[in-house]
Amino acid sequence: MNISQRVGHRIKVRRVDLGLQQGELAEKLGVTQAHLSYLEQGKRQISLELLEKIAQILKCPMSDLLGENGRRYTDAPERDAA
Repeated sequence: MNISQRVGHRIKVRRVDLGLQQGELAEKLGVTQAHLSYLEQGKRQISLELLEKIAQILKCPMSDLLGENGRRYTDAPERDAA
């Protein structure tokens, strides 16, 4: 999974956790649902400006979506620190 796919997956997981439909988030962002779908699938790279806006709407730090705070919004198991 590349970085765009990981970030897209985290966006989708957070959006679903908040009960937002893809179309609702797309409308709030001012993008098409198709564009958001491509972002969530990792088929398009996301700009930092758009990522910041997504983080604000999803009420989470950008670092959570980037994966800098561990694996908070992923379905991958965390590894124990040795």
